[in-house]
Amino acid sequence: MRRSCAIGAAILVGAIGIGLALLNRLAGGEEGIGSADGPPEPIEGAGRKPSPPASKPTAGSTTSGGPKATASMTKAELYEIASGLGIKGRSSMNKTQLLEAIQAAS
Repeated sequence: MRRSCAIGAAILVGAIGIGLALLNRLAGGEEGIGSADGPPEPIEGAGRKPSPPASKPTAGSTTSGGPKATASMTKAELYEIASGLGIKGRSSMNKTQLLEAIQAAS
């Protein structure tokens, strides 16, 4: 019984030591498991400049160049398109009226 307790205690102490070494390494410490193997492998993509974000059309633009208003757009987006089209009275229009006016002007 004593022998199995001693073995269990040794395994537990070893596991705690490994756990502490891993925590130290994650926290930026120099010592830890595998530190004698040399420098860590570089992280993929590290040191590269990020690629520019893909340009996407604005709320009211389409690939053909004209505004394309849809019912899924917000009132603010529709107002922006209406403003660009020079629709008069747009400030007093609700979302449905803005959509109809944009479609009529397009």
